Amino acid sequence: RTEKDTTYVGVQLNVPIFAGGYVNSTVRQATASAEEARYAYEYARDDLRLRVKREYDAVKAGIARVRALETAVRSADQVVLSNQKGVQAGTRTTLDVLIVEQQRFNTQVELTRARYQLLVSWATLQSYVGDLNTDQIARINRVLKEPVPVAM
Repeated sequence: RTEKDTTYVGVQLNVPIFAGGYVNSTVRQATASAEEARYAYEYARDDLRLRVKREYDAVKAGIARVRALETAVRSADQVVLSNQKGVQAGTRTTLDVLIVEQQRFNTQVELTRARYQLLVSWATLQSYVGDLNTDQIARINRVLKEPVPVAM
């Protein structure tokens, strides 16, 4: 009698040659999404760079404006003093003094606005570069609470 053992081993291979375009469309979609994300990143980076440059320039210009207005206020103080002495000497009128005092007041208002705008630009710049923290905000609050000296 002969015994025969027969063992079968089966392997089934399923290789889709074409899956209805699903694989191709998924690859195209992923590529398009990656490209879109790259463009969005580059736009955001360039936009931030432009904003930082704009605020940096605003801070530099603000510093120059504040210094110029401080000089203008000191000059206006001298003009008021000169006109007051002119009234005492009889060469100026009270109206002349009032006009230069109004001009001095307007210059002080512009100086206050310029200081405020400088603070805003500085805080904005700090926020763009990621350096605005609670200490910086407290510093801004202290500056805003300080009384502005008024010369007479």
